[in-house]
Amino acid sequence: MVEKWEFRLGGVNIGGLKVEGLQVRHPRIKFGRAVIRVIGLVEEQILTEEEHLEANVINGVVKSDPSKDILKVCVVERHGARVGSAWALSEALGLRVGQ
Repeated sequence: MVEKWEFRLGGVNIGGLKVEGLQVRHPRIKFGRAVIRVIGLVEEQILTEEEHLEANVINGVVKSDPSKDILKVCVVERHGARVGSAWALSEALGLRVGQ
């Protein structure tokens, strides 16, 4: 039996996607804080809102901030026709840990 969060080798086709490819890079700021666009979830709705929140930037990479409920979300096309991905930062997921 497969554990709930265990990755099954060969179960998902993610092509050449690597962790580094999931980084949210800031075009100008190397270190500091930046106002970023964030997907705001609306409770009990499929609709979302555009939010603008501050986030830390370390070595040019915008960081998630679980203490403020700002987390990275990634969608990966996994069926093999066009292996690709898209990522964004989202808030109001209610998660308190993550990267």
